[in-house]
Order: sequence, then C-alpha cells, then structure tokens
Amino acid sequence: IGFLNYQVTTLGAISKSNENSSIKLKVVDVDKLKDIKKCDIVLINGMGLKITEEQRDYISKLMEKGLKVFTTAATNPANNLSNLELEDKQEIQKYIYGGGIQNYSNLLSYIRKNIDKKIYKSPNPEPPTEGVYDVLYHPGIEDNKEKYFNNLEEYEKFLSKNNLLIDNAKKIAITGQMADATNLIEKLEKENYIVYPILSFTKHLSFIKQIKPDAVINMAHG
Repeated sequence: IGFLNYQVTTLGAISKSNENSSIKLKVVDVDKLKDIKKCDIVLINGMGLKITEEQRDYISKLMEKGLKVFTTAATNPANNLSNLELEDKQEIQKYIYGGGIQNYSNLLSYIRKNIDKKIYKSPNPEPPTEGVYDVLYHPGIEDNKEKYFNNLEEYEKFLSKNNLLIDNAKKIAITGQMADATNLIEKLEKENYIVYPILSFTKHLSFIKQIKPDAVINMAHG
C-alpha cells in the first residue's frame, strides 16, 4: 500500500497500527513517482498536492493498467485521481478521517481483504468509528487500544488502577496534534511523572485548569 503526500505524523500512526506481516507500507515521494508501480494500491492526500501534468498523466496511465488509486481532500480538482468503487471510497475515507490506531489498523485490513482480494492473513475489518475529541486519553497498557476519558475523575481512577497515580509526583499535561505521543508518555511515566494526555481542539485549556500541571508539553501544529 503506497502513501503519497501524507504527513510524517499520520504515516507514523498508520505504520504503528500495522500488525499484519503480509501488509507492506511504502511512502511515495512526488519526485520518485515511478515507485508507485511497486504498489497494489496508492492512497493520495490531495490537500496541497503539487504535481505536474506529466506526473498526473503517469498516474492515470497506471490506473488504466490496473493500479488502484484513491485521493482524499483534493484541493485541486485535477488531482482528484480515484478509480475505486463508491462503497470502497466511502469506507476508506471514514477510516482515514476517523483516525486513531484502531481505524488505521482496520483500514489496512479492509484494503487487503476487500480491494486487493487477498484471503491469506486477511481478518475481517471492524467498521470505521468517528474520531474522538475533547477527551483525556492513554495509550493501551495491555493491548494496542487507546483508552478515552470524558473527565478528570475517570482518568485518575484509571491511573490509580494501573499504579500510575503517584503521591506527590509532578504532573505533566501533553496536548497538541503534531505527533503520536505514545513513546513520550511511556518515557515520562517511567520517570515517575503523572502524565495527562489531552486530545482536544477547543477544551485543552479547560482540562489544563482542572489538572493544574507542573508543566505542559504542547506539540503545536501551524
């Protein structure tokens, strides 16, 4: 599965979600478009994509030869290159826009089973779920599934249950959308900090006021 014009942070999350050794991911650079010939399907992030007419024609010719292509968020209508069935487009778009490890993992399974028509190592994908926002969250401790909490009380009960709510320890809030913070959270907890990851576009300041952290790490975007 090739990915063209995707942000590094999104690619990192998709790569992390891939637990199937039979699914290989490939980052395709605009200046190395010939690499897409090695892919069975290419997903293109159309937002801000800058390709020449010659490059566009190259992709179109490969599509005519059987390469599956799907573009999301094309800011230039000429770059809206797609040859999937409508149902497949809708499902893939839901997985991508929903985001998160579970959606990305099911996206890869959906492509392998329903588009590439592979039978071996092709689990049935779960339906896409809507993105979760305005919550506190924590990476999966015993599994790969993030846990989400609507309020501080619920989150601290979870921390206490998992021996992560340490008396007199420093509190660190993590917010922003620029990267997957899983490794950062794990490192800070190993150093006995209490970590409060926030997933929100509008309520992060409200959460911070409730938490009263000793420090805030803001992974800013834009």
